[in-house]
Amino acid sequence: MTALINIHSPEEIVSSAETSAFAGDAVEAFTSWSGPTTGDLFSGGSVEAYTSWSGPATGTRETGDSVEAFTSWSGPATGDVDRGDNVEAFTSWSGPATGDAQRGDNVQAFTSWSGPTAGDRDAGDNVEAFTSWSGPATGDAQRGDNVQAFTSWSGPTAGDRDAGDNVEAFTSWSGPATGDAQRGDNVQAFTSWSGPTAGDRDAGDNVEAFTSWSGPVTGDTETGDSVQAFTSWSGPARA
Repeated sequence: MTALINIHSPEEIVSSAETSAFAGDAVEAFTSWSGPTTGDLFSGGSVEAYTSWSGPATGTRETGDSVEAFTSWSGPATGDVDRGDNVEAFTSWSGPATGDAQRGDNVQAFTSWSGPTAGDRDAGDNVEAFTSWSGPATGDAQRGDNVQAFTSWSGPTAGDRDAGDNVEAFTSWSGPATGDAQRGDNVQAFTSWSGPTAGDRDAGDNVEAFTSWSGPVTGDTETGDSVQAFTSWSGPARA
């Protein structure tokens, strides 16, 4: 698995029939993207501006019984994936198992992957290499009664965490709301976060850290059949 392959998979997911982005009974799909403005893609000093969008198809925000599939992507512009002084490439994807995109009672399985492109794994000034995968317990992938809860963490090899010119380490966590780990009809809330280790936020020549968050609106975390609304935020770490 390479980062470039993963970078393209969110586009395929969003446009596929399974996600039904414009169908009417759920928040089937949404995307979040952040990056510099055109012309600054190859500049090493900063990411001056970026955009982020997330939401259901128009008219379906209050309806539906699930969030079938969604994508989150972050990384440098194509051509910079081999640079050692920026965020080389990584992707994050979450959604139900194939065939369950229209089902409202669970999110059976999802994956999270992060790492630089092949060939940069041993370089000391970037995100060396790591992979992360998470899913339900064996045998429950097709069942609708749980996504028990799990955590996933990935980072560079010890000793490379203090290099200042890139995103050395970050974490990814997904799971149902507390107390609903055994519930089968939803995954109420989850978070995804990426950034360098503490102390490296001001180092380097690019935007080393940013965050991405998705979840239901406050008050819906305890309901079992839908996540009608969600938010997404991306930006550099506060100084």
